[in-house]
Amino acid sequence: MIGNIDKLVQLAQIRGGVNVQCHFQGEWTVQHHDHANQAVVHIVTEGCGWLKLENGESRQLQKGDIVLLSRSAAHQLSSSKDVNPFPSSPDIEQKGGIQIRKIFNGQGNELKLFCAHFYYEPHSDLFMNLPDCIYIHLSDQILQPILNLLHQEVDKAEQISQLAIDSLSNVLLIHLLRHYLIQKPEAVSGILKSIQDHRLSTLVSQIISCPEQDWTIEKMVEISHISRAQLMRIFKQKIGITPHAFVHNIRLQLAAMMLKNSSSSVLTIALSCGFLSETHFSKAFKNLYGTTPSRYRRNGID
Repeated sequence: MIGNIDKLVQLAQIRGGVNVQCHFQGEWTVQHHDHANQAVVHIVTEGCGWLKLENGESRQLQKGDIVLLSRSAAHQLSSSKDVNPFPSSPDIEQKGGIQIRKIFNGQGNELKLFCAHFYYEPHSDLFMNLPDCIYIHLSDQILQPILNLLHQEVDKAEQISQLAIDSLSNVLLIHLLRHYLIQKPEAVSGILKSIQDHRLSTLVSQIISCPEQDWTIEKMVEISHISRAQLMRIFKQKIGITPHAFVHNIRLQLAAMMLKNSSSSVLTIALSCGFLSETHFSKAFKNLYGTTPSRYRRNGID
């Protein structure tokens, strides 16, 4: 499972990381607006506060809690469950790539947290199959070393290393996803559900690792040790598409990543991802991504 998550993170073309550190105290409310193709992570390092989602759900957050809003839904953080309708205006200071936000409106109700913003490829299987909101509590053994390193980078002020912070953020995101899949296997869908199914996990893992191979139904049946009819049925049940459609989608995600991260020609990328020709690849790519491979390479992730 771990290798699968790492590969899906890679295919999602995630960029960004921790870019905000907050310190709130007293009576306060902070409004967060939604953003397309962006995930937001709140990491509580001290104190407590309340999170309220657009659907009315409220939850108290405490030290060690992490919230991942996989589609950056609008939400509020506040000092109490009864949210003040008038958001507070934080004092803002910039330290390198980190924005420091502070609100001091009296005593008590203190909350300190890091906030991360991750942009991703909207067609990635990883984020398409995550719930809108994920809550998890990581143990100090895992979380504290990462937080210590983040604090050290922020404290460097003008010498702050955004590369180090982004790398730590990605490590944290992978830990978060791994632990969530272990703790809440019933809450995910699609490819994330398939890698937890003992009948599909080995096959799906191999397809994710090497989508360019010739994935015939006979080969898939041999690897999964189930009949052709079972294979078709379980794929439809767990992922919602046929085995060949699954291979096709993973190939396209790999190609999209290569278009962004290599200087290879479109033809070379097409052939290395398992497509028979540049024409076949370009047509399939435009059907999914709504643009040609060349334009996608030039324009970046919207």
